[in-house]
Amino acid sequence: MNEETMALPNPFAVANDPNDSPDLELLTRETDGNDERRPFSFPVFYPLAYHNISLEIPQKYSFIVRLSYYSAYSIVFSMFFSFLASLMTTLREVFLSFTWMILYSFLFLYVQYYPLYTSIKSEIPSQKIVPVQYAMIFFLLPLVIGLPGTGMIGFVYLSNAYSLGSSFSIMLSFIISIWNTINIVSEIAILFLIVPLFTLSGRISNPADL
Repeated sequence: MNEETMALPNPFAVANDPNDSPDLELLTRETDGNDERRPFSFPVFYPLAYHNISLEIPQKYSFIVRLSYYSAYSIVFSMFFSFLASLMTTLREVFLSFTWMILYSFLFLYVQYYPLYTSIKSEIPSQKIVPVQYAMIFFLLPLVIGLPGTGMIGFVYLSNAYSLGSSFSIMLSFIISIWNTINIVSEIAILFLIVPLFTLSGRISNPADL
């Protein structure tokens, strides 16, 4: 007697429905985010908040967040090297360079990057993200210019170094000037990425739909 047998579904099989993956990702992120015992990890030199792009940011937005993350730290480190370079100049420039290093670190880590991170993490758009990004690009312009006596190293400072400075100061000024240029280009790229991302519809747009 032949009886047709029906195969039972495998409870351990991975779902093939592509619509299930975003829900699974969201559930995973919510579960991981509810663990209050996770150690603070942001910023790396003085942790004040838990931060994990892989766990807390949806995959479709991870490139934008990572680019902003690395760009912010690039600016912080460029300011640090500018401060080191200022140690070979006057006391006034040392003081100004140290002040800019603290100010720019605060601006790009806490005013620009972290609000973007939390907004994309919650997938709730903030109307302040894009205006802040415009402001951050404006703040980078003096770094690229780099007027002597301001504690900032840029192309004007580099041109003066060619006339009056040593070979070491010329090389250091050149590296920092190019570094600052790369930073402002990165921030402009981030602006072009986030402008269409943040909509007025109460949600964050999917980059794949743009």
